[in-house]
Amino acid sequence: MQLYSVASDLDLNDIEKLLKRRLASREAEGIPVTVEHSKGFPTCVTVGIENERELAALAFAITDVLLLDLRYSSYADMIERYRLDEAEKKKLFLKVAEADSDFEYEPEYALNMIRYLKENSRIDLGGYYDFRLRKEKIRRSELIDVCLAELESGREEFRERELYVVLNPDGSTTITDKEECFKIVCAPDSDDGVEAIILDLDPAAVTLFDFSFGVKKSLRERIEKLFGGR
Repeated sequence: MQLYSVASDLDLNDIEKLLKRRLASREAEGIPVTVEHSKGFPTCVTVGIENERELAALAFAITDVLLLDLRYSSYADMIERYRLDEAEKKKLFLKVAEADSDFEYEPEYALNMIRYLKENSRIDLGGYYDFRLRKEKIRRSELIDVCLAELESGREEFRERELYVVLNPDGSTTITDKEECFKIVCAPDSDDGVEAIILDLDPAAVTLFDFSFGVKKSLRERIEKLFGGR
């Protein structure tokens, strides 16, 4: 039996679980996968391989983990480096995750992994990603930039438009524009969220319609104070 060591800066117990799940999906659930320890600390995940078929299954499993399972944590780490507030980072992450939800990697990545494992019995996931998956690293970086540009263009579009804020009789609030290209209906108890949405859209002008018969007086006064000059 050939033993392979899989190292990572991430939680090795999580890596063990991911590898087992991916191996099972490749009909290789019988391959032994264990977390090795030294002086009570986890050092790597060890995988025992008996033949070429199992080696190929391991190669595909590791590629699955790197390019599919860990990509969202990779996106989170990359977005963290951007000079954005926490709300903007969250919005960017969700947009990137949605844009990348149907991603499928090229088979060549797994074939390269097979070639690597035939020559090496140890793989560091972070090092392999940084130096041998640069094309994928660039793709992720470019996707983040595209999504950020789309979010920014959306803000720029609203900076040139008038926003309508309607305080409804039932206590809810409707946010829309003159052409009704979009409509957001906020629950009666979400006054802080209404202000946050308007601030985030940063429109050129705000027109307020109060049909709440005084129910939303406090919100109306806060909106008038914040956006009365627009």
